[in-house]
Amino acid sequence: MNRVNFLLLIGLVCSLNACISNKKLRYFQDLDTFTPQTIVTQPDEYIIKERDILSIRVISTSEEAANPFNIQQAGAQVGLGNAEAAQYINGYTVDKEGNIYIPGGIGTIRVQGLTLDETKDRIAEEVSKFLKDASVLVRLVNFRVAILGEVLRPGSYTVFNERLTLLQGLSLAGDMAELANRKSIRLLREDGDEVKVVKLDLTDRRVIMSEYFYLKPNDVVIVDPLKARSRRSNLPLLGTLFSALSTTVLLINFIND
Repeated sequence: MNRVNFLLLIGLVCSLNACISNKKLRYFQDLDTFTPQTIVTQPDEYIIKERDILSIRVISTSEEAANPFNIQQAGAQVGLGNAEAAQYINGYTVDKEGNIYIPGGIGTIRVQGLTLDETKDRIAEEVSKFLKDASVLVRLVNFRVAILGEVLRPGSYTVFNERLTLLQGLSLAGDMAELANRKSIRLLREDGDEVKVVKLDLTDRRVIMSEYFYLKPNDVVIVDPLKARSRRSNLPLLGTLFSALSTTVLLINFIND
């Protein structure tokens, strides 16, 4: 009797609580070498789109002379403690025609379809007609990505850099959890009025050369679970079934005796 129960217990534990091999937890498994390797990536310059929010500051040796070209900083007036929210309030939103409006007599400037550097140069050119010693700073404010699924801290994250790789995005969410499927990461990316969905494999170094290795604003990354996750989630139910099975075997053994 004890032997039967023991074998049943071993079978249950092995099938449900099987250890995950180290190979399934490693990134870029085809880079298993100590020899340095060069991989060419494909970072794209971000192209400004409708509804983007830009932070634009005109700077001069004379703050008073530059003030007319800058939006009044509303954050301090409304008592915002959140610098990120203040950037949204003080930002320039690209309208449906692809334009922004710069005060100080400059007026409307079309920025849709330009890179951030091109936008900076375009604004600096217009400002120079009024202010000779000015420089212009342009940043994208609405760079947010969502990291969901089998990560330690799923959520939406604001990026304060023009470039963010898939690995850096996952690190914002605390990296992938133990039961994450590194061969099944789904990326949802806006493409005009459509959403493009691609599946990425982080055990394959070719993902570094992919156009999707660098994340873009509003990307959604979903990390799928390994099958072991669903098996472990059934442990409470199967534990109850095992207990019932053990009781049944005990009763049969008692009757036979």
